[in-house]
Amino acid sequence: MPRPTLRSSPIAAASRILTTTQYEVRPARADDRPTVTELIDTRLDALGRPVAIDLKVSRAALLNCLWEEASGEPLVWLLCKDTKIVGAAAVLPGAPSWAWGPIQHNTPPSRYIAALFTRPTPGVRLARLLTWFLLDRAARQPAEDDRVQWLRATTSSDQVMHYACAELGFSVSDGVRRGGRHIYLLQHAVREVPDLGRYVSAPRVA
Repeated sequence: MPRPTLRSSPIAAASRILTTTQYEVRPARADDRPTVTELIDTRLDALGRPVAIDLKVSRAALLNCLWEEASGEPLVWLLCKDTKIVGAAAVLPGAPSWAWGPIQHNTPPSRYIAALFTRPTPGVRLARLLTWFLLDRAARQPAEDDRVQWLRATTSSDQVMHYACAELGFSVSDGVRRGGRHIYLLQHAVREVPDLGRYVSAPRVA
């Protein structure tokens, strides 16, 4: 079965948000923790207290699995520019069963963004660039049974939900109540992203 591919490159369509500067995506290391912590806290300060409260679970999730792996795949990826860390994302193998249910949480196969933070950078949409990388990498994962079909995420923040849909291309698939709060269930069909290599260098999928 051929891998899904975007018919046209979103990078070409949104070239105004990028420069020709080459970014690098690499797995996180143990010694990245102080820099990643500072990046997250800088972003949370920029977002303001209400959103920061909603994202404290995401902050903990990313820092807790900073240099871990699952089946040989890093759980945390860092977006770098000139060796400076400008973004971080924690991606887990399968969405949580409390959100999608014990049967549907990984049927069809999915990857789950437990956290995604970028350094505030006016004029450059780093979260979009990091999301393109995650979509492309998930689409290229080798298929033992079925290929990964969805990149999923959850949030209790209206602001984050609207941003993820409007800027990153996610859609709201459903919602659940958890801890007395409404949680949005977000998902994006995975796709190979043509031209991504023009802007991002990253390890090849094994």
